[in-house]
Amino acid sequence: MISPEAREYLSQPAELVDTGTARIAFRRYGSGPAVLFIHGWPFSGFIYRRILRRMAERFTCILVDLPGAGRSEWSVGNDFSFHGHADHLKKLVDALELPEYHLVAHDTGATVARRLAVIDGRARKLALIDTEIPRHRPPLVPFMQKTLSLPGSAFVLRQLLKSDRYLRSYVGFGGCFEDLALLEGEFHHEKRSLSRFTFDANGTPAPVHNLLGDEKAQADPVGPRGKK
Repeated sequence: MISPEAREYLSQPAELVDTGTARIAFRRYGSGPAVLFIHGWPFSGFIYRRILRRMAERFTCILVDLPGAGRSEWSVGNDFSFHGHADHLKKLVDALELPEYHLVAHDTGATVARRLAVIDGRARKLALIDTEIPRHRPPLVPFMQKTLSLPGSAFVLRQLLKSDRYLRSYVGFGGCFEDLALLEGEFHHEKRSLSRFTFDANGTPAPVHNLLGDEKAQADPVGPRGKK
C-alpha cells in the first residue's frame, strides 16, 4: 500500500527539460525561494518524499531525477560523471530561469551539488546529507571489496540476485521501494539482468547503464528509459 507521502509525491506529474544528451525529469511543489533537491545513487527524487510536505510550505521544491534514474531519459554518449550531472543541472536551472536557488543533496548527489555550486554562481546555500567526505573512505567499501575477492563470492551473489525473496529484502532492493509490487513491474527485467554481473576486488566490471564519478565506476541497474 502506498503511503500518503508517496501519493503526494506522485500526484505531481514529472516535467522534462532537454539538456542535450538527456532529458531531465523534475517535479515542482510549493512556493517561495527555490530549492533544488539532488538524490544519490541508486535513488531518484522520490527519496525526498517524507520531507516534501514541510519543505513545500516555505520553499519552491524542485525534485530532480538524474539521468539513469526515475523518469529522466538519456542517450548514448551522455556524460554520467559528477561533472556531467552538474552540467545537466545547470542547464535545467537555465531552463527554469531561476535567479538563485539553494541545494539539498544526499549521498553521491551531494558531490554533484558541490560541483554545481562551483560552476553556477546562482547557488546560494548547500545542505548535504550522508555524503562523501574528501579523503575519507567508509569502512563498508573495503569490506565489500574484500568480501567479493573471496573464492566463490561472485557465484553466491549472482544466485542471490536470482532470488525474489532476497531482492525484496532490505539488503536487496526492498528498502528502495515504498510499494514492493513495483519490483514486479518495469524493474523486473532490469533486476534479472543483475545476475549476469561479474565482480572483482578493485571494481565492478558489469553491463552498466550509468557511470558515476570521475575515478570509480559504479553500476546503476535502474535505467529503463535510457536510449540504446
